[in-house]
Amino acid sequence: MAQGGSVAGPSYGVLAVKSNYGCIKEGSHSHHGLNYPDSFLADTFSKQRAHMIDERNRRNRLSRAIQTLQGLMPQMDAVGKQKKGPCKAITVERAIDYIIALQREVERLRKASSATTQDAGVLFDLDSTSNNAAKC
Repeated sequence: MAQGGSVAGPSYGVLAVKSNYGCIKEGSHSHHGLNYPDSFLADTFSKQRAHMIDERNRRNRLSRAIQTLQGLMPQMDAVGKQKKGPCKAITVERAIDYIIALQREVERLRKASSATTQDAGVLFDLDSTSNNAAKC
């Protein structure tokens, strides 16, 4: 074929618009000169079906995880009990904000606990020093 030229024929026009798979799916592949063994066709549709089932299962898992996440977040309880809760993106964004807030709270409590422990240590040292002084 010359550069820039076109291939004539009805089969090539259809294949330019549809993929080989599209022709196989609608059953017109043999009309366009696409000859595949039956085992190839069965395998192709089997793989497509398996992929479709796997993808549906993945979506269902993701939906259940999002619903669980909505139930675990306090600000989402009221929204989640409505007929239709917030979209998945909003749920994930709110979960991120909530986790960050919890991390900050944990850090604040650690600092407060550390300060309290240090204060208790100083009081304990003072108390033991005064008891020792009283014994002399």
